[in-house]
Amino acid sequence: MTVIIKKKDSIQERAIQRFKRKKIALLLDSVMEDKPSLEQEQWKVVYSNISNIPDTKITVCNSFEDVKKHYMLKKSVLLLVNYDIIEDRTKLFDFLIHLKELKNIPFIFFATSPEELVLKYRENLFIYQEADDFVTFPLTLPILKQKISKALSGRFRKTKRFNLFDAVMYSLPMQAEEKFEGSIMDLSLEGFYLRTRKEVFKSSDQIQLHIPLSKYGLFNIKYGEILKIAGQVKRVNISGNEAGCEIVHLEEAQKMVLINIINQISTKKTIKKKKLDAVQKALDEKAS
Repeated sequence: MTVIIKKKDSIQERAIQRFKRKKIALLLDSVMEDKPSLEQEQWKVVYSNISNIPDTKITVCNSFEDVKKHYMLKKSVLLLVNYDIIEDRTKLFDFLIHLKELKNIPFIFFATSPEELVLKYRENLFIYQEADDFVTFPLTLPILKQKISKALSGRFRKTKRFNLFDAVMYSLPMQAEEKFEGSIMDLSLEGFYLRTRKEVFKSSDQIQLHIPLSKYGLFNIKYGEILKIAGQVKRVNISGNEAGCEIVHLEEAQKMVLINIINQISTKKTIKKKKLDAVQKALDEKAS
């Protein structure tokens, strides 16, 4: 009988394999300079916290072009942005929106005074806020470690869900052309939650929403008054009349219309909250 003894991997081979498994965290820093502009001690804290996470390394990018070159690599899973050093914030957010459209990975911003960052982010990237975060200077080590670990874990929704409770028509393309009445319970760029009274959903169902654009003050030359969104049922509640669906086959033009719908929903909610806050303030002042 022949005994085959498997040769152990050399230290060098194991190191190569470990390097191949490493996730990459990109750091957008020094856009205007040749050396990292994060203060030395702060940089050490950021670097050591990411470097101590297994199979993770930092790649420092000194320009938008450098970020984009590394961004589309499969192993790139996090983008850190030193917000303080970038003077042209409009250009920055145009670039970040472009990156999100290419691939949606978490962004973590570093900012000394986050007030402007929050307003700019709200204006440009609010639909992605489930994944993104910021850290203020001076850095707090436990908070920094927690936020980086969460971003690298992948345990978050890629885009924010917005509650709707709006009536909608839908169809089941694989079964019939008939349309049914339902309600969208929530909506995001990634999916929607649908409720109906009559139908019993199955996990294999394909659903097409027929969203009336006029309800949100919109009209589109390509799609007219109705935006059709295709979805795949991913989970069904125990009663069978509610289903969580993933959006599939979303064209770029459809995505832009969907973003406009979500923007309208968010704006209405903000206005409503401000009115309620004003009423509550008036009642408090009257009571005092």
